[in-house]
Amino acid sequence: MRKKHEVESGAVLVLVAICMSLFFILLAVAIDIGYMHATKAELQHAADAAALAGAIELAEAAPDPVGRAQEYGGYNEAAKVALTEMPESDVIVGYMENPLDIHAEIDTESEDDPNSVEAVTRRTTDVNGPLQLFLGAFTGLDEVNIAAKGRAVYTRKIGGFMPDAPGGTEGGGGGIPNVMPFAIHIDLWKKMLEGPVDGSKVFDDYSYDEKQPVGPSRVVEGKTDDKFEIKMYPNDKDESSPGNYGTVDIGNPNNSVPDIRDQIRNGISEEDVEYIGGSLDVVDNFELDGTTPCNCLWLEADPGISAGFKDALEDEIGVPKVILLFDDMLYDDGGNTSAYRIIGFGAVVILEVKMTGNPKYVRIQPTGEINLGGDSDHWGTPIFNPDSPESENMYMTGLTR
Repeated sequence: MRKKHEVESGAVLVLVAICMSLFFILLAVAIDIGYMHATKAELQHAADAAALAGAIELAEAAPDPVGRAQEYGGYNEAAKVALTEMPESDVIVGYMENPLDIHAEIDTESEDDPNSVEAVTRRTTDVNGPLQLFLGAFTGLDEVNIAAKGRAVYTRKIGGFMPDAPGGTEGGGGGIPNVMPFAIHIDLWKKMLEGPVDGSKVFDDYSYDEKQPVGPSRVVEGKTDDKFEIKMYPNDKDESSPGNYGTVDIGNPNNSVPDIRDQIRNGISEEDVEYIGGSLDVVDNFELDGTTPCNCLWLEADPGISAGFKDALEDEIGVPKVILLFDDMLYDDGGNTSAYRIIGFGAVVILEVKMTGNPKYVRIQPTGEINLGGDSDHWGTPIFNPDSPESENMYMTGLTR
């Protein structure tokens, strides 16, 4: 007859063996699940990169968003396997009325120009090979198929700007860099874009070489470039009025010449952005009556052009900037402009500054294409608004899901 402690000892060994088997199975499951999650994250990164590259490609004159997405997807790896295979069927290009609606699908049959790109990256049996698991002997699962989807938008419907994150570099201290407190009439903006040269309002006396370092070295006097120029000051009376010439208060209405100089150089400060409600935009605001909705923004007029701006303006020659576009004005009792109805934004570069003698003026021309969502010069965070008119020289790209 066996003794009681010998029976108990044998039972404990069996129990330990069972527990150890369960432990190794659970360990195997945990390792493989972690491996699958890590691979999924790599696939997601690759899908996002592919979709964003395809969306940026839509800004080109002859875009190939599918080819660009495939190219950038192939630069990535998932579980140390290069994602060189991306079938054309895994890249969807089309139009979305509201690209920020993550539940909507891309319309590939729309007659509208495409504004969205969706890319899928895979580790499957048919594409790039399935993911081989470590511990199939314990789990009974040797390989799995994994995929990830990314979607990005390209749009010119810029409704305004949110601040950069506080502490950002190159002016991103919680404000909106590169926005100047100047506004021109939308009709004058269109004349500058379309021409022709008339020698009184529209000129072509300078060229702007974007291949040179940002600054005065980009500006060449006496050389035309088929990009038209205007003299921002003085405007005609039907486009602005005496004593102001399109200078606007963005932020505290008590802003003085030093404040405007700072805005010319550095953009809109964090404090001034907070004063106007946390963003500079023409989205879902109200007319002056306070009840009529509009895609506009009424801003008070500043006392006007000043020789005190001269140094600040000269410092920004050759630097891309954003100005405001208005379509209506409010006059005070003296006939001077007291407020501007802002309806959009335009990117310009200062070519010449003449602030002594008469006439005083600042010569500007439109910039080339600017990607507000990816340009390293920092523009704040652009705001998409489906009801905004399309910008002629600014666009934004970004991931939407």
